[in-house]
Amino acid sequence: MKDNESQVFSNGEDSKANNFLSSTGFLGKTFLYLFLGLLISAVICLGLSNFLYYTLSNGSQEVTTETFTTYMFLLVISGLGLLILSIIISVKRVKMHNILIPYILYCILMGVFLSSIVVFIGNPNILGTALGISSIIFLTMCLFGFLYKGRLGWVFGLLIGGAISMGVLFLVNLFLFPLAFNVSSAFDAYCTVYWISEGIFFLMIMISTFLDMYNIRRISESGVDQNNLSLYCALNLYSDFVMLFIRVLYFLILAGGRKND
Repeated sequence: MKDNESQVFSNGEDSKANNFLSSTGFLGKTFLYLFLGLLISAVICLGLSNFLYYTLSNGSQEVTTETFTTYMFLLVISGLGLLILSIIISVKRVKMHNILIPYILYCILMGVFLSSIVVFIGNPNILGTALGISSIIFLTMCLFGFLYKGRLGWVFGLLIGGAISMGVLFLVNLFLFPLAFNVSSAFDAYCTVYWISEGIFFLMIMISTFLDMYNIRRISESGVDQNNLSLYCALNLYSDFVMLFIRVLYFLILAGGRKND
């Protein structure tokens, strides 16, 4: 009887150990793919933006019509490519044997997309600051998502409430827009509503990061260890980080513009 109990206890301990190793392995692969994707995008973004800056503009801050057209062409083409690839990965990830190649292509296109934005900035300090702030926010929300064990009703409530609020604020600003150029009070109201919308949108990105990490932890605890699923989870976190980075970069550019004024 004691031997049977000890065997059951031993099997239970082995099962827990296997689940822990499986969970750790899944999370490790997911963050490895995430780091790989961010590294590819960073190299493409910085390399291509510098190449375009010195090739098309000859190191000049002045943007000609030809240069602007080239940047916009890259922006549109890479944006369309990202949209098509995201649809393919979302729909075909279960049927495809391996989505590593589409994932890498997605990261390359994102680097091209960001390079056509970064080239206009010309200030490495802003880029470095945006990267640092985005990383801190991203890692903090991932940590919250990993540690949180409660229910998600309030999270979905915040996302739905945020989406409805943004829709209402958009309609308000649509009404204020024709008046904003002629009436100073209408312009002030338009700016206030705009920044409230921006704040809500940024909060929704943070919540989305928290939710993605929460779901990834739940998947890892289920014992599933599929390579495609790790790549898909990495893509979700990758998209969250890029969204955070773009918004933080946008805020810093605006803040820098106000200081110069």
